[in-house]
Amino acid sequence: MLALLFFLALIATPAAAQANDGEVLDLVNSDANPLQGVREVFSGGNYLAPLRYIEEQRERYDHPVLLSMFDQLRALWLSYVGDVAGAEAAFGSTATGWRPVDEEALSSLLELTVATDAVDVVRRMARGRRFVVINEAHHAPETRMLTAALLDPLWKDGFRYLALESIAAEEAAAFRALGRPRQWTGGYLSEPAFAELVRRAMELGYRIIPYEDTQDCASDPTDPEHCLNQRDEHEARNLLRAIRDDPEGRVLVHCGYSHLTERTEGGWKHMAQWLGELSHDDPLTVDQTRMRGHLDRSLENPYRSRVADRLTLPTVFLLEGGRSWVEPDQAGAHDVTVFLPGPDGSANRQPYLSWYGLRQAIIVASRPRRTATLVQAFHRVDGDLSREVPADQFLVQGDAPWELWLPPGRFVLQARDRGGKPIAGWAPAIEVSRSERW
Repeated sequence: MLALLFFLALIATPAAAQANDGEVLDLVNSDANPLQGVREVFSGGNYLAPLRYIEEQRERYDHPVLLSMFDQLRALWLSYVGDVAGAEAAFGSTATGWRPVDEEALSSLLELTVATDAVDVVRRMARGRRFVVINEAHHAPETRMLTAALLDPLWKDGFRYLALESIAAEEAAAFRALGRPRQWTGGYLSEPAFAELVRRAMELGYRIIPYEDTQDCASDPTDPEHCLNQRDEHEARNLLRAIRDDPEGRVLVHCGYSHLTERTEGGWKHMAQWLGELSHDDPLTVDQTRMRGHLDRSLENPYRSRVADRLTLPTVFLLEGGRSWVEPDQAGAHDVTVFLPGPDGSANRQPYLSWYGLRQAIIVASRPRRTATLVQAFHRVDGDLSREVPADQFLVQGDAPWELWLPPGRFVLQARDRGGKPIAGWAPAIEVSRSERW
């Protein structure tokens, strides 16, 4: 199962797409798979150790799928420590090309649409729907902020479940018992924005649904997409099984990449398509990975580039009648296309941290000696912090201000040296008051 979970993150990359199902599974089940090594070195909350491990081990291999694994893992862990530029650079080599611009579609985007806050659009379009499915790019924390902003309005509208990809059942049970998310395996929950999304959902009262496929998969030489299809079908069935005692239950589903697709592509039948067919309820599908900003503008979807200067928050461009503008080749694949503001290459901290007023900027005035490499802020809890997920953290860069972005609450700070060891004698406590948005 460990191998299969990591296999899922590779499906958007050319290297994985060119390898057959069996070849990829053999590689991810081999000793060469870096995921197990990363989890073994990630202990005590030391986010720097996995990065060192990845850099040291990557040089041992030359297989394109394995190199893609290392690059994506490095992108993930750089995003965990707030290095958006580093994450983009690590992941950039796996970016796929975009279709040529359709001039008629571009004209409609530029001339026939109204730019509208994505929260308002999704909330309106979710009326009467039982499922809202929204996706993320795993190495891009900004793709978690819209879901976080939707939690409160959708709760008010009757949504009571948050379904999360790659969360184990025992992990969700531990969250419920503890009352908050906690480090588990070094997976996506280790990223501060993801953990805060889960924390906020639990505070509101959402029940966390783990819907990941936990069954092993044996490749089928006659069906290159066999394991992909098994996973997505089982995900949809697991999700429905979790709410079978609540036939009217409404679910916000946060998934990765194309699992929200509502049609079969290249023999791959995606989770949202299974969900709609099995439940007989048409899900509202919201894509926010295709129109994401990049530091390297050449990697961006060309449609996004034409409206980039109009983006200050996640935005949907609405056509007459309230329909979302969608790329021509994506019509029928998803319902809503969200355009995200891009990163700032000159900033130590990124603009997404300020979206929707979910966090406030806190400048750290007193600092430990200059050996500090990583600065972390943890929600104050009784006991050891080593298994807690930071509410925010960043890599120290020269003389840049130590700027933390934090939600309301009480926090204790920690700084780590280059080796990842906490710097003794520096653990200031701060409190962030509740803003109007909260």
